[in-house]
Amino acid sequence: MRKRILSFALLLTLVLGFVAVTPTLVLANDRINVTIDGQAVVFPDQQPVIIDGRTLVPAAGVFQTLGFDVVWNRDTRQAILTRANDVIVITIDSAAFTVNGANHTLDVPAQIIGGRTMLPLRAVLESVGYNLNWNRATQTVVITSAGSQTPPAAISATLPNRRLTDGERQAWINAYNANGGPTEFELEVIRLINAIRAEHGLVQLQQDRILGMATRFYVQTLDNLGLPFGHDEGPYGGSEGTVAAFGGGWNTANITTFSLTPQSAVDSWMNSLVHRDNLLNTDSRFIGVGKYGDFVYMLSHWESNES
Repeated sequence: MRKRILSFALLLTLVLGFVAVTPTLVLANDRINVTIDGQAVVFPDQQPVIIDGRTLVPAAGVFQTLGFDVVWNRDTRQAILTRANDVIVITIDSAAFTVNGANHTLDVPAQIIGGRTMLPLRAVLESVGYNLNWNRATQTVVITSAGSQTPPAAISATLPNRRLTDGERQAWINAYNANGGPTEFELEVIRLINAIRAEHGLVQLQQDRILGMATRFYVQTLDNLGLPFGHDEGPYGGSEGTVAAFGGGWNTANITTFSLTPQSAVDSWMNSLVHRDNLLNTDSRFIGVGKYGDFVYMLSHWESNES
């Protein structure tokens, strides 16, 4: 049962990685697609799969399309991806990888499936300047290069009083990512909420990228269009329709206004019994927070919106 509350905050995540043959392998019900700057990537044999909720994609198909040379070192069990000045080294069954000698971490280890090196793409692609998003409705991993689309004025100016086209929404997402994604304010709200949950012996909420983007977009809509303080405003019919437009879902929601600090936003919720219950919900596992103008919004969900 969904709970909607008025008082200041919002919630949102995604990941992809290398993968090996495993008895926990789960194939997606529908074919998983991958696009790079709007062009579909063709995988001639092994297709992307979902394992334990993570989408794993053949490394060669994606990185060769991006212009990388892909070499396999049988002795070290490493995939070496090189292009111009970038050298990426990924080791099978390891969550660690390097980019030009610097250490990075995958959400799940690289694996071999169907004779192909498979991995979660997000961390690797972002380390060399690409943006990655998941379109749940079309089962598509959307990869965009920095500057491939001009960030819309909507990210810093007024959103139109209508639903965005698919291209406009993707451009807004690209701009959100290009500007660093979650702000320090938003991340601090999540940290404070998790500190309170720890005091009550509850599991920590994981940041969900989809919820994060959707909450920011929703409060920007309220601010830009001068809409009333609430959960049901705007061209998408409120926060529920907004999150759905970004490919996600939510179970609890808190909103507050005129909170000058993350602490004051969280305090405003803790001082309200219903908002407090949302923060301490024992079923929640994922969270997204968005702040824009005077509004702070928080959404939580039992399941991750990301793949």
